[in-house]
Amino acid sequence: MRTSLLLGFAIASAALAGTTGRLLAQDLANSNHLARRFARHFDDRPPVMFQEETSGDHAGRILITNMSQYPLTAIAIEISPDPASNIPLQTQCYDAFTHSLLAAPVPRGLTFVTSTGHFMGKPFPNATIAAAIWEDGSTFGSSDALNLILEVRRTTLAAFDRTLSVLQTGLEAEWTISQYLAALESVKSPNLRTPGMREFQSHVAEDAILGGAESTIVSQSDKGKLSHVIKALQASLKRQRDQLAGSAPTLSTTALDAQPHTSQ
Repeated sequence: MRTSLLLGFAIASAALAGTTGRLLAQDLANSNHLARRFARHFDDRPPVMFQEETSGDHAGRILITNMSQYPLTAIAIEISPDPASNIPLQTQCYDAFTHSLLAAPVPRGLTFVTSTGHFMGKPFPNATIAAAIWEDGSTFGSSDALNLILEVRRTTLAAFDRTLSVLQTGLEAEWTISQYLAALESVKSPNLRTPGMREFQSHVAEDAILGGAESTIVSQSDKGKLSHVIKALQASLKRQRDQLAGSAPTLSTTALDAQPHTSQ
């Protein structure tokens, strides 16, 4: 009788824990949805502190502090070189979702540090914020500047999908290492490194020998180990892919189309 009661209590506790977890996840999803409903486009005075150091030991350094309640996920910086250098205006994009020079979103109150770079003996270039995106989908900047960020996100999402498709095909066909590497190389965008290529090479290097121009063919006994590596890589890339697909503004729309609310 006591055992039955304990078993019943354990089952009820597990069910309650599962229900609580689902409710918390639902509350978080609802909270994110509500935040995105009130996302805004800042015409001026974005919620960031921008500081450019042009002299001293840290000359050329840029400090960007996020002042929004939502993490800063991407920013584009325009760099204006010395007119005498004949170097055109450059726009550098930093994006946590595509791992482009930004390792993770910048929370409120924290500072992201980067550098403009410059030629020795030349004055340091001027830098300004061209565009910015926050986790709730709020934006700052022109439509052209924002779409530089969003276009890279779209291209990266497509690259994730191509890579995941290749890995799944390889699993079903029981490919060798060389076949995986050749297939990944064939779908790589000329303007974007295939997501997973570097990770894949670093993983298989631990389990097989890569030498010369071609990879060593994995023996029959190693196929189970290779399959385990590929499945782990698939799971990692799928998580990154889903985070990117769920980012705001929605990737299927243009930057300003996704921002009906403007700052006052």
